[in-house]
Amino acid sequence: MQSRGELMAEHSRLRLWLHHAKIGASVIALGLAALGGVGIAHSFFARSMDAFWWTALVSVAGSLVPTGLVTVVYQWLMMTEREQNQEYIRSSFYSGVLVLPSHERAPSRRDVLMPARKCVSVLSTTMFQYFQVVGNLPAEKARQGVAFRFILYDPDSDGIAQKAREEGRDPEVFRHEIITTCEQHLGPLHRQFPESVQVRFCQSNTPFGITIIDDHEMILSLSIPGLSRVRRETPCLVIHNRYEPHSVFKLYERSFHALWDSLSDDIPASVGRFFNESDSA
Repeated sequence: MQSRGELMAEHSRLRLWLHHAKIGASVIALGLAALGGVGIAHSFFARSMDAFWWTALVSVAGSLVPTGLVTVVYQWLMMTEREQNQEYIRSSFYSGVLVLPSHERAPSRRDVLMPARKCVSVLSTTMFQYFQVVGNLPAEKARQGVAFRFILYDPDSDGIAQKAREEGRDPEVFRHEIITTCEQHLGPLHRQFPESVQVRFCQSNTPFGITIIDDHEMILSLSIPGLSRVRRETPCLVIHNRYEPHSVFKLYERSFHALWDSLSDDIPASVGRFFNESDSA
């Protein structure tokens, strides 16, 4: 399904194309009208003008028809070139990416989530701090019809050990945070909204954490060995969708989708009871 921005861009291109087509059609119509006029004039005044001039008038009027066709093709080529030039200029001045050296000045997770209307995708290590900030807002959004996809680390996987080594942390702390997140937030959310709140667990250390809001904005946190995302030491990128197939936004959006599709729906045994209605009762 096309996004609103893509539909608006396509509508703008269609309007411009129709404008160019009107120009060409007007020239063609003028040529046909001129040919008709010359034909009518010739039927009444054939003897009053030399045949050479009648031939010249027919040639001039007739040339307007191919001129109209050429005009349409030329305008289309100019439109295509202009779009390419505009894209180059936009890319030169703004790539849709705002780079912050750390998360100290990053947008609040709650403020980022607030505008969501369709879907939210989140990839993080434990999501412990995430839910400390957003609180019950995901439940409110799910009640409004917003779909959620959460990816966090399998608490019993080597990914936790890898992340702990990367950030100089105790892996048991990460494991405890994941279990707490599942017990207090993700499990209850999934049980309450089983169709719209989906949770998957990854087994390896990911190169970034990410929050994608609808098809509009994402907050990206890069993983850097020796620096901690939890302590807000890593760079934060605020990326807006420029509705282009090869934009930075699309690049990371496809990466999240690829990771999601590669993961199983199976819930790790250590947190399975929080997602099962009967076990949690």
